[in-house]
Amino acid sequence: MSAQKSLDRKLGVYLIAFLIICIDIGLVAWVLGSYVY
Repeated sequence: MSAQKSLDRKLGVYLIAFLIICIDIGLVAWVLGSYVY
């Protein structure tokens, strides 16, 4: 039970980190695009 809960927590942390990285890449691409155009 506790192993499953720790696994869910680890997956949640990875998911949040993945979302933050995606948002950062999107912001960088948007800023570069606004500079280029």
